[in-house]
Amino acid sequence: MKKKAKMYQTDVTYLKNIGGADLVDLILKKAPTKVASRVLKAADHINKALKLKGIDEEMGFIRLLAAEEEFVIAIFEQLKLNEKQLPEQRDFIKRFRDHQVKLSFPVVLAHFAHRLMDIYVHGVTLNDARKIGLKASLVPHKDRMVLRLSDDTGKTILDTNPLASEIALAVDGSSVNAETLFADLLDFVQDRAKMSLGTLISTRVDFRNKLLYADDSGFFDEPQDFSFAYNRHVVPTVQYMLNALAILLTNAPLNKDWGVVSQFIALYQRALSEYKLIKPKGAGTDAM
Repeated sequence: MKKKAKMYQTDVTYLKNIGGADLVDLILKKAPTKVASRVLKAADHINKALKLKGIDEEMGFIRLLAAEEEFVIAIFEQLKLNEKQLPEQRDFIKRFRDHQVKLSFPVVLAHFAHRLMDIYVHGVTLNDARKIGLKASLVPHKDRMVLRLSDDTGKTILDTNPLASEIALAVDGSSVNAETLFADLLDFVQDRAKMSLGTLISTRVDFRNKLLYADDSGFFDEPQDFSFAYNRHVVPTVQYMLNALAILLTNAPLNKDWGVVSQFIALYQRALSEYKLIKPKGAGTDAM
């Protein structure tokens, strides 16, 4: 009990600045200890990283990457706790020590978040709702994370379970499979990052390694502007992961093989298998 009490002394001010006080409070209220401990350790890494600005920014970058990985593990832990309600995910969860597996997760999540306006809920896509003047947002409400549709005055029209929906790229609202989403992910990364998905994943892992270790050519120094990287990359990444975690903590899919969770897991597995981080579905045991 003393260890748990100490864990909750972590300052979450910066985390609340990123995600909002209501969201962070909801997560810490609902999260089991093994999930909350990862969130709080991520907050601790962010706190210490920001104190290193202008002092030891390379170590600050290491702390920020560690925070990102802690959030990924927090989500993995929550998936494990609800595995009976979700599609099979042990192939990537058991690779939680692999930096490539963890650092590729936010890339896929960013693409998925970008596609959320294409989700099909209650007979319409969110893009359709936007065209008739409705706004869609994820908000904490009554101890749940809800998908809210509101009008231009801010009046709530509908609060619904975010997991009771699926991404539908077709105009008729029909579901899309992992291959279609993966092709879209490749285009998304190429358009945004100006490199392939495989190169982006390798670059993220290589960036971490170059900060930590020397090679035959020497060692990495002053990688990029710390404040720019924090605001441009870290803040939105943390926002995505806080939202995802809050949704998983307070909602359940209608069916383990249907909906946005099933689609995301299938997409993430497809991306990992493309770069041989896990075996493709039906191919036996995972790559090591």
